[in-house]
Amino acid sequence: MKSLEEILNTPVEEMGYLNDEELDLFIKKLEEDFEPDFNFEKINQHVYRFRIGQLLYQVDITESILSNKKKMIEIKFKLLNNPDAPKRINFQTYQQYQIALQKSQVGVTGTGNPIKVFKKVFGSIVISIKDIKPDYISFVADESRQGLYSKFIKILKPYIPIEYKRLTINPLTGDEIGNEEFWLEKQENNILPVVNVDT
Repeated sequence: MKSLEEILNTPVEEMGYLNDEELDLFIKKLEEDFEPDFNFEKINQHVYRFRIGQLLYQVDITESILSNKKKMIEIKFKLLNNPDAPKRINFQTYQQYQIALQKSQVGVTGTGNPIKVFKKVFGSIVISIKDIKPDYISFVADESRQGLYSKFIKILKPYIPIEYKRLTINPLTGDEIGNEEFWLEKQENNILPVVNVDT
């Protein structure tokens, strides 16, 4: 098992590979002094940017109205200036380069402090959920991050006014949710008390 120091220095894109015991240790540490960080730049309605050291991150929260009139948000989080991003010259086609570039934006390599990153990401999510009050929340998630997102939702609970539960069926397609998706659904008539934080 990794030490707490090793866990706290694990790049975010590798955190999904921590075992349950290591992940629980990270979550426990995060919960000890957790408060969403609202110190970021609002680019437009629900797009937020922030820096950790020299690295620039962006949280994109896309709002949609479904055919049943319910609201959903999709949350995407990316690193905009990854110093290890691929170079165009190393690829035969532009399409191959674009795919590699998108993959390089998903990770959060080299921050050395994933807790700082998560606090800012959570701050932007809290603001958006309070503003939009979505019926559904969707994260783009590879298989390794499913457990990670489940635990993070528990941490956010005191800061959002609505209770959500994890879904196993995609509400858009009716299909079973695959490993690359993570969905939450609002629980009707279950408004929660909220911890007041200055935003």
